[in-house]
Amino acid sequence: MVMIILLFILIALLTYLIILGSNASKTEEERRVEDQEQIEYLEKWRKRKNEYK
Repeated sequence: MVMIILLFILIALLTYLIILGSNASKTEEERRVEDQEQIEYLEKWRKRKNEYK
């Protein structure tokens, strides 16, 4: 049982480090484009949400 928990903790830690590393290597332009895409998605989501009210 302890081995399974340790294995899951190890997998979670490695996944976190992979995500952290991929985000750190982005250029400012890539971050700006991602932010713009997220803003556009949220605006569309809000419009759809308001249509159903």
